[in-house]
Amino acid sequence: MKKSKLRRSKSDNLPVRIKLLISHGIIAILGMAMAMCGLIGINRMSDKLDVMYHGPLTSADAIGDLMYSTTDLQRSISAILLDGNNADLDGLTAAMEEDVATMASAASSLHQ
Repeated sequence: MKKSKLRRSKSDNLPVRIKLLISHGIIAILGMAMAMCGLIGINRMSDKLDVMYHGPLTSADAIGDLMYSTTDLQRSISAILLDGNNADLDGLTAAMEEDVATMASAASSLHQ
């Protein structure tokens, strides 16, 4: 008759307090593991964003700089031609030099 009794596991003999501590400990460990996976994923995404920002987006920015500098340079030349003697040559010349410098730096960044 003794052999027919159900075998009890070791966890059945533990007090409720210990069972709760163990279950909450397991939940805390799983939560920390999930947080670490999230942090690692965010770090990987950040690295990929840096690669993308310093690659294709830099070229697009340089092309935009070339386009706007060319437009500003054309505007300055038109102002000199249309205004003639009344044009502010010093201001327009400084703006043209700035536009040319911007175009040169954008072209060199595209070359790289």
